[in-house]
Amino acid sequence: MIDEQRVAPGDILPATPENLERVAKRWEGLHERLDAKLKTIQGLDRTPEERLIAQAAKSPTSAKRVSWLRKAADHVGDSTAHLAACKKGCAHCCHIAVMISRSEAQVIAKETGAKLNVKAGAFTMDHAEEAPGAYQAATDQAFGKPCPFLADGSCSIYSSRPLQCRLLLNLDNDALLCQLMQGGATNVPYLNTKIHHYAAVTILGAHQDYDDIRHWFPQGLK
Repeated sequence: MIDEQRVAPGDILPATPENLERVAKRWEGLHERLDAKLKTIQGLDRTPEERLIAQAAKSPTSAKRVSWLRKAADHVGDSTAHLAACKKGCAHCCHIAVMISRSEAQVIAKETGAKLNVKAGAFTMDHAEEAPGAYQAATDQAFGKPCPFLADGSCSIYSSRPLQCRLLLNLDNDALLCQLMQGGATNVPYLNTKIHHYAAVTILGAHQDYDDIRHWFPQGLK
């Protein structure tokens, strides 16, 4: 059996019976463990978060909308970080697709100086629903490939990282379920942040261009 500590981020494990069993065993009793964690944040005041999203919706420019959406996402992260397995140096999630909008890509380019590939933007969210096969193919293409901003196991643009990254929180006790496995199946017990994702798409526009971060910034910070 493959040890969780010995699997390097980006390594794709074969879907052997042994590895599949390892995942299945971790899921045994997982719902009960997650419920116990989530009970500790029952009654958490969501008002600040809702106000930040509302402020994003009222903002006059795309850059300001991204800024307020980031603050809302960070409010979620700050409130639940003590429950998550995520920590510096754990970069399994930096080897999966990160679909971001043109608006967000432009903000990242301006803040970091990274060169933006203006020809990227293969999808709209409407397109993703109308042609899920093509969207899935782009997601599969990114599987196992490092984010262009991953450097020495850490995010080199952490303060400017995408909304999707800010909202990806593994509520398990360690990164075992984050390990990539052949077939690309998601087995990670992520915190449910669908409301934030829907809000971002609505506020930034489902009609605008989306693409994986690797296509927007093929050269990273070079």
